[in-house]
Order: sequence, then C-alpha cells, then structure tokens
Amino acid sequence: MDIISAILEIDKKANDMLAQGEAKREEIIAEADSTERSMKNDINSAADEKISAFEKEQEQAYATDKKELDEKSQQARKELISVFEENCGAWEKKIADSIIG
Repeated sequence: MDIISAILEIDKKANDMLAQGEAKREEIIAEADSTERSMKNDINSAADEKISAFEKEQEQAYATDKKELDEKSQQARKELISVFEENCGAWEKKIADSIIG
C-alpha cells in the first residue's frame, strides 16, 4: 500500500466516522424531541387533571353553599309568613280603627 492509498483510506474512515457521528447526533436529537413532547404531554395531562379536580371541588362547594342559602331563605320565608299570619288580624283591625276613627 502506498502513501496515497493510505491517506485515501484514512480519509474514507474519517468520512465514515463523521457520517456515523452525524447519524448518532440526529438520533439523539430525535430522541430528545420525543422525550420533550412526552414530558409536555405528561405535564399538560397532570395540569388538566388538577384543573378538573379543582373545578369539581368548586362546583361541589357552590352546590353546598347554594343549598344552605336556599334552606335559610325558605326558613326566613316561613318565619315571615308565620309572623304575617299571627299579626294579620291585629293589623287589619288597627288599619280599620284608624280609618273609622
């Protein structure tokens, strides 16, 4: 083997190594991109789950508060009706007495 052949062989090996390095680089980049997408999906899924849980919790709290307020409102209404019914006759008499004199 002469010197020129040896140089050409070394150049060929260097080009092969460079091509392998480029291929490995592309493979690593593709794997990193895939891992990044997977991590983003995992993070988005976890965030969506937390948001859904929070929304459900808030809806339940709202329903509980609304029910409590409805019950208080109904109780106050019943009390007002009771007061009205107790005093209606006296109020009518008082109004009639003030008109008739």
